[in-house]
Amino acid sequence: MPDIQLYNLVIPGDSQTGASGSAARNIQSGSIPGEDVAAVQSVAVEPEDRSITGQFRARFADEMAAEIKELFNAASFGAVPFTHVDTAHRPEHGYYTLRDVTVEPIEARADGLYRIDGDLVRQGTATSHYRAVRTNPGSIDNPFGGNPGEIIAIPEMARDVMWIDERGGQRKDAGPVARREGEYCTHVLYDSQYPPWTKPTLVYKIDYHQEPRGDCRVWDDHNREKVLYEEPPGDGSSVGDAIVGSATVGSGRRVRVASTWQRVFRTDHDFDGRIIVESGSLRLIPDEVNGKLRAFRWNSMTSHWDLLQLGMSPWRLKTFNLSRIGPERVEAMVDFRNQETNDLYRLDMMLRRGLGLAQWTKPNNASPTPDGLVDRLAPIARPSGRDSREVQTLIRDSNIPA
Repeated sequence: MPDIQLYNLVIPGDSQTGASGSAARNIQSGSIPGEDVAAVQSVAVEPEDRSITGQFRARFADEMAAEIKELFNAASFGAVPFTHVDTAHRPEHGYYTLRDVTVEPIEARADGLYRIDGDLVRQGTATSHYRAVRTNPGSIDNPFGGNPGEIIAIPEMARDVMWIDERGGQRKDAGPVARREGEYCTHVLYDSQYPPWTKPTLVYKIDYHQEPRGDCRVWDDHNREKVLYEEPPGDGSSVGDAIVGSATVGSGRRVRVASTWQRVFRTDHDFDGRIIVESGSLRLIPDEVNGKLRAFRWNSMTSHWDLLQLGMSPWRLKTFNLSRIGPERVEAMVDFRNQETNDLYRLDMMLRRGLGLAQWTKPNNASPTPDGLVDRLAPIARPSGRDSREVQTLIRDSNIPA
């Protein structure tokens, strides 16, 4: 049976068993002790609902279990795509909101063996709905400049892209203003000031499995390298991992068998390792212990993250508190301390999907931003005086203006 893909999470479907009954919530499913296997089934509960039920065992299964639980309880993710890996279209594919989930170890002695039982509520399909980014533009107090522009980025795989005015019942073709290559995909940039409406909405179609590639990411790196490589068996047998799949290789080659970082979906996540925030083009790694904020930009020529040099200044990172994690943007409240005077200052940070610069703004009623802090962050700060305040959602095809 094919693996299940729920948003970006791949739940392995090895050794799946069938379900009996019209509302088979309790599946009798088996697994093979000691091996990376799963028995996970998606079955209908009601005409518009589905249930993901079964068992899985995998390398880094604890992290996988935490990812599933956090995604089901994420505050800033609405309907997410549900599909199967490497299969043609199935009737159950679509956009679902995630309602309830239980992910728990089956036995205390069975290391890495988990039971999953989650309910999904169907909201539509890529045929019945457009993916949409609603805007609510406004001015912001940006100490790094006041250039015009309210840029929104979406993956280049998007098609049938247009601006619509939901209140006025109008639509216009959407013309891109730029393109930016990222680690997982190229993003196409659009300016929400282009359409002549107060609150334009950008709508587009995109395949289920491609949508998550372009979204913002927050990781817990667990203080280890992102990719695990292993020496394959000399006989060319299959090696692999339930998280990333498997590969059959010959002798003498190192193969990628697992991604070891954990995807984070909730701001109250208790980090075991470093916080890593990514737009696809810009990566930020706050280090509160050493008072550092490291920034990297994706280099498409070398397929590598290049370290950026921040401005010279006595201002250093004090705390980095995530306040929102969503597919279209990540936000944080960031405190800085002046090493010479011990003065403190807070800025609100917003990292948008696909963009190579972060937005830094003053909180309401804050004093002017210190010049030294402006100098420090200028290499990674957007100089825009406008904010699109975008939110990702779905819009039914029938609500698109003619």
